[in-house]
Formats: sequence, structure tokens, C-alpha cells
Amino acid sequence: SRSDSAAPDSAMQGAIRPLPLSDPRVEEFLAYRVQTRVDPATAITEYTAPGFTYTSSAGDKFDAAGLANRINDWRQGFTLVEGTPLWAASLPDGQLMLATRDTVKHQGQFRGQQATNKTFDTESLFTINDNTDGKITGYTRYTDYGAIADGIGTDDVGALLGLSS
Repeated sequence: SRSDSAAPDSAMQGAIRPLPLSDPRVEEFLAYRVQTRVDPATAITEYTAPGFTYTSSAGDKFDAAGLANRINDWRQGFTLVEGTPLWAASLPDGQLMLATRDTVKHQGQFRGQQATNKTFDTESLFTINDNTDGKITGYTRYTDYGAIADGIGTDDVGALLGLSS
């Protein structure tokens, strides 16, 4: 097996490189996520760059105001019990990739689904762009909506994604 201290070989050039969760870019994005649970509008203002774009799991794009509304939608439906970063990596194009596991409780209505008070885990994968000032210029969140559907007991994944009414 390859040790962590070994120099990368030529096959690794341009590859995905693992990052420690203590990497400043990872820590900054995790701080942003914590702040979004407290005050989404402030988090977006403090951590993102002008022209910021968020892309949902369904591929829909949102500006800062649209993202704030979307986060508030999630906050209304789910209470975070625990958020755990799993791993991080640097992509060849400079993006940050981050995987997380969140334990949530479905305590409010979410996209037509009444509260179940069920607690469950869901994982997300983020791809994050930032600028040289450390501000987030955009990110995409890929969420396991199948786990959410199973967790709250619905078969309507499309409604959870916001694809159906």
C-alpha cells in the first residue's frame, strides 16, 4: 500500500487528491454550513462572492436569495441532530469536493410532506468553487433523496426534489 508521505507518481498528476478535514477550505465551507443553520441570509452574505450560484441535486440554479429561501425550506422541515464531515478532496480543476452525513429529524412540512418526527441519516456530496479571497463563488449539492424519502416514508422522490407538485 502507498504511504501518505510518498511522492505522487506521474499517474496521480491531475487526479483527485485527498484533503484533510482540517484543510482551511474545508473548514471554511463547514463554518458556512453551520452558519446557514442559524441565519442563512447572513451566512450567504459573509461567505459567498458576488455572482454566487448554487446548483441543486436536480440541476436547478439559484442565486443568493433563491438559496436563502431554499435553506429556509429545509430548516422548516428538518432539524439537524448531528452533521459529520466524512472526507474531502481537491479536484483537478481546483474545486473542492466534500462528503457529509447529516442526522436529521423531520419535524415540519417539507415540500408537501407532513412532519413524521422520524430521525434518519442522509449523505450529501458537495462540489465547491471558491476564489482567491476564500469566498464561495458557487457550489452544487448532491443529496441522497432516496434516503430522505425512505426516512420520512414517501415514494414521491420527485416532490422532494421539487420536480412535481
